[in-house]
Amino acid sequence: MPALIVPRPTTIGHFLIGATIVIAVQVLVLMPLNLGFLGSPWPYAIIWAIAGWSVLGPDWRIGGLIFLLGLLSDAICGTYIGTNALIYLLSYGATLLISKTLGFSAKGELSESVVIIGFYIVSALLTGLIIGTIPNLLRMLVPALLTIALYPLIARFFVVTRDVK
Repeated sequence: MPALIVPRPTTIGHFLIGATIVIAVQVLVLMPLNLGFLGSPWPYAIIWAIAGWSVLGPDWRIGGLIFLLGLLSDAICGTYIGTNALIYLLSYGATLLISKTLGFSAKGELSESVVIIGFYIVSALLTGLIIGTIPNLLRMLVPALLTIALYPLIARFFVVTRDVK
C-alpha cells in the first residue's frame, strides 16, 4: 500500500496563493486605519511576490501578473492608472537585474526584503518624477518596515522553484 504523501505546491499553486495574499492585503488598504503622519500600516505585499517569483528569472507571465496586480492596486487606492503597475514592474526589473549580476536569489531571508524595499522606494520616486508628484517617504516607512518584518514568515507562500521532471 503506497504511503500518502502530500505534494509540494506547484509553481502555479504558489502564484495563486501569492496573488490571493497580495489582493487580500490590497483590499485591507480600504480600511480607514491611519497612523497620522506615518500613514497606513498595511505592508507592501507585492514585495513578497516580487522576491519569491523573481527566482524563476525573467518571465512575461510573472511580469504580466505583477502588472495586473499593480492596476488592481491603482483601482483600489485611487491613484493614476498605471502608477503602481509601473512601480511594481520597475521593482521586479531591478530585482532581476541584481539577481543576475550579484547572484541574489530569493530564499525567504530578511536581507532580500530590505533590498527589494529599496528598489520599491526608488521606483516610487522615479514614477513620482514622471507623474509630477513626489511620494511622502515618511508615510512609506511604516509599511516598508512591516513588510520587511513579515517577509521571513510569509516567504514560503511566494518562493517558487523550477519544477523538475
